Amino acid sequence: MRLKNKVALITGSSRGIGRATAILFAKEGAKVVVNYKENKKEAEKVVKQIGKENCLLCQADVTDEKDVKKLTTQTIKQFGGIDILVNNAGEIFRPGDWHCGKEIWQKTIDVNLTSSWLMIKEVAPFMLKKSGSIVNTVSVYGFLGAAPVLA
Repeated sequence: MRLKNKVALITGSSRGIGRATAILFAKEGAKVVVNYKENKKEAEKVVKQIGKENCLLCQADVTDEKDVKKLTTQTIKQFGGIDILVNNAGEIFRPGDWHCGKEIWQKTIDVNLTSSWLMIKEVAPFMLKKSGSIVNTVSVYGFLGAAPVLA
């Protein structure tokens, strides 16, 4: 159990890579914060799989500074700190090319980039008191692009 007694806050952990990360970290002994924006049902499935005693379910829109503060505060209140932050929340909005309007462009930037900055800004001061790790995930589409994103 490589993560025994560590606290891992994983954004966007109700599905996909975030879900898999939450489950793996819990298997390695971490206490896990399962964050979701809208899909509570899927997030609850992750909590059930991990076990409520080692988990905190927290709804928060990580593009919203108040929600980020709430997410961080609830995590520290429940588990006493944060050892690992995984910035995983991300979304693809269509169209994802030059045909989109500024609103879609800004939404894309907020979800896929600004959210990580907000989380780091809020969590880093707590980590600096002892230690911690921050992992930022990105989609392969950011490197390669993909026709389905444009559709």
